[in-house]
Amino acid sequence: MNFYCADKDALWAEMRDILLFWAGHGVRIFRVDNPHTKPVAFWEWTIAEVRAKFPDVIFLSEAFTRPKMMKALAKVG
Repeated sequence: MNFYCADKDALWAEMRDILLFWAGHGVRIFRVDNPHTKPVAFWEWTIAEVRAKFPDVIFLSEAFTRPKMMKALAKVG
């Protein structure tokens, strides 16, 4: 999936809306596989958007990548 496609805003909004849908139904932990394969900017925006409405949501992920990327992802949340 191209997270920087021509209609990036609509793609990111749809991904966020899916998370908000499930959070609205009581899901509080989302497992993210290989978050380093998506832009850090996507995670910054998405996590902030979801936590603005559901501050108790947790994003649990695992990534096998460079230390610099791991640190960037850890800072995002």
